[in-house]
Amino acid sequence: MADGSSGPPPQCNSIVAYSEGPCYQAVIQYGNNGAGGSPELIVNSNGGQFTWQAGKIVSFSGSASVEFAVHAGGGATLTASKGTQVGGASDNSLTHQYITDVQVGAAVIAVPKRRMAWSGLAVKYYRGGTLRESFPLAPECNPVADTYSLTGSVAFQAIRRPPTAGDNDAVTITGIISLQGDRGDPNFEFSPSDFYAKILVFTTGCAAR
Repeated sequence: MADGSSGPPPQCNSIVAYSEGPCYQAVIQYGNNGAGGSPELIVNSNGGQFTWQAGKIVSFSGSASVEFAVHAGGGATLTASKGTQVGGASDNSLTHQYITDVQVGAAVIAVPKRRMAWSGLAVKYYRGGTLRESFPLAPECNPVADTYSLTGSVAFQAIRRPPTAGDNDAVTITGIISLQGDRGDPNFEFSPSDFYAKILVFTTGCAAR
């Protein structure tokens, strides 16, 4: 599906599509829901594994705490955790100078009975290891993609939360992602693109190490 639909209220800094050219991109998706195959967690081109729920369940649901950290001087780490399970992916191939913008979204394939929702989103900017700016999002500003409703379904939502200062060198984005889907048949398997969220971090001076 295309990156575009409707977004949260305007005061949430909603966007109708992601911008081009991020230095770091995190993707949280269904993958193949377990070890091997399509990754559930991706940072740039590097993948990691995470199991959302036991397989062959007709009414699928799962949630995880997520943190995406872009480190001062370069490199980024994505972590998802649920109970005792922890998964992750990272990329240390790039350097940057300052963080200029963060964009966060959720998307589901535009067919019935898919839902991917953020909650508790917060964006924190740092300079020299010190917290400089913190933006906890209001509940209505957390992106939600939901095609359960027969009317008003939204397959994509995204927001941006840029810093006020121009010299922050690191950022963390934290929140909870929840997935929900109806297989209809326990042997039916979702595709990776049925549920997928993105976190994009834009910087100055993005370059290979």
